[in-house]
Amino acid sequence: MLLWITLGSVWYVACGVLAYGLSLAHFQREFPTLAPLAYADDRRFSWLFAALGPMGLLAVLVAQWSTCAGPGRYGFMYRNPHKGDVKGDAT
Repeated sequence: MLLWITLGSVWYVACGVLAYGLSLAHFQREFPTLAPLAYADDRRFSWLFAALGPMGLLAVLVAQWSTCAGPGRYGFMYRNPHKGDVKGDAT
């Protein structure tokens, strides 16, 4: 029983990490002119997908598929590539 709980937890966290990376990369690279300004909002939205685990990952993949980008087209992103680009950016 403990093994299944552990495996389920690992699966849930792994899906959350993938959902976060895919959604943040999608929003930041799909709209590059708004990316430095919208980074904080994109990050919050990506955390929502991460908290949903497998359902969040499924939602991200469906959203990417529906934009004709194809799942994973923009790769993964886990840090702020625009750090210092926006005046007053503290993230």
